[in-house]
Amino acid sequence: MIPNNPHVRIPKTSTRDDVHHEPVLNGPKRHHFVPRFYLKGFCRDELLSVYDRKMHEFKSQKCEATAVIGQFYTFEDAEGRKRYDIEKMFSEIESKAVNIIEKLSRKQEIDEQERIDFAMFVAAMAFRTPDQIQSTQSSHSDFILWITKCLFRNIEHAKHTIRSYPGNAGKSEEEIQKQAEEISDLIKNDDIQVTTDHQWAMATSLNMMKVIPAVLLDRNWIILHSDNPKRSFITSDSPVVLTTLMPRPNSFGGIGYANADALVMFPLTQNSAILMLDHGGKVIHLESNEDRMREFNRYIADRCQRFLYARDEALNRSLVDFLRLNEREWQPKITVS
Repeated sequence: MIPNNPHVRIPKTSTRDDVHHEPVLNGPKRHHFVPRFYLKGFCRDELLSVYDRKMHEFKSQKCEATAVIGQFYTFEDAEGRKRYDIEKMFSEIESKAVNIIEKLSRKQEIDEQERIDFAMFVAAMAFRTPDQIQSTQSSHSDFILWITKCLFRNIEHAKHTIRSYPGNAGKSEEEIQKQAEEISDLIKNDDIQVTTDHQWAMATSLNMMKVIPAVLLDRNWIILHSDNPKRSFITSDSPVVLTTLMPRPNSFGGIGYANADALVMFPLTQNSAILMLDHGGKVIHLESNEDRMREFNRYIADRCQRFLYARDEALNRSLVDFLRLNEREWQPKITVS
């Protein structure tokens, strides 16, 4: 539950249509979708072991060159100006999370505002990634294609749909018949492709992100700590994993953050990770043995889009081999049945 405290504040997100402050017209061109400060927590000697699922390559590299895409969060406003509001917003969220992650990793207490700030950080880490944005694009495109196929599934339905548009009021029956046949043929031959704009998908993802911190605040937070310095947690290009406490049959609604049986998993550093589950708002610290760490790492690795990040290449290789990641292509998080 969100504390009723006038000094406790949940930051507002910004989207293309929801920016009320002074526009941010300048900013960095290289955007890290996984923050550099966060990745440093998984380094050894300032280097990360990176596995590229698409290229099936293992390499070591610095955080500055990792999880970065040019202009990923830049958007264009109604006046045609490039805006850096989203990148600035994420930078502000990240700056508050640095000390909180350090505190949690050291088993130190955090106050009400820090708990809220960290809930916002986890929500941002879940909804800012290429995995999430591309999943949103894919599901929207699939939905529009499904609607189109329903409306134009045969000639009669196609003609009815075409007539319903005001712009077609003056068309003859022959013109409508011809257009209906053309569209029906395209659908029959699967020649229709639908693409969803990146900027629209980004705004949609950020709007979904707004409601998540309140949900996470109500959960119990279990901080797992490695019980052996020789073992470490990994992270990925999609580091927040949403699953369930117990396996359950697939349903039409899928899994949501507010579901009673939802479990959120998020690596904090190479030595610590967090589980968010149940209700109560408690923070609990537990030692994590080898089996628990192995299971956690497999969940994180299995949900990556393209990249795994770890302290050790041997750990990355063991996870890739066990899960056969190089044999499976990435699938969007959201699907249209």
